[in-house]
Amino acid sequence: DRGYDQKAFVRGLRTMRVRAHPRARYSGSALDARTTSKQEYAASLKKRYLPETVFGWIKGPGRMAQTKLRGTQKVDWELHLYCIAFNLRRMATLA
Repeated sequence: DRGYDQKAFVRGLRTMRVRAHPRARYSGSALDARTTSKQEYAASLKKRYLPETVFGWIKGPGRMAQTKLRGTQKVDWELHLYCIAFNLRRMATLA
């Protein structure tokens, strides 16, 4: 992710009027305070790991570290069912 913290990349996005949100390097970052001091930047950094929690749950407590099914269509259905189970579990904790 830090590979996108390049001057040419950030400059190109600014010419297109797009604010870049790569994780800034500790020293020598192409991002300056115009980007990193915004609340949207901080929120973006928090939200970027949200999809990874789903797959972490599926592989761990969801018990799908290794599927027993064969065929992409069957595995796709199984993954969808696990995602539904994760969403139901997440909604139950929010209520």
